[in-house]
Amino acid sequence: MSPNYLLQQLQIGSFLGIVAAGMMIVILIAQIDLSVPWTLAAAAMMATSIGGPLAIPVGLGIGLLVGLVNGIGVAYCACPR
Repeated sequence: MSPNYLLQQLQIGSFLGIVAAGMMIVILIAQIDLSVPWTLAAAAMMATSIGGPLAIPVGLGIGLLVGLVNGIGVAYCACPR
């Protein structure tokens, strides 16, 4: 229960809280997006493999790339029923 340990837990909890809030908004508008856990995993793996000062931009870039592909796919490739 040291202060460093509690700060570490708050950092992890805030990350999960932001992701959970985003997923809650998606579910509340009657949609479902199963790509979020896969995108997080891919971004984390790529950022870890790169390491150093480029880790954060690479992780964000992977998330942006997957988001753009999903958005274009939904906007232009989804057939209305």
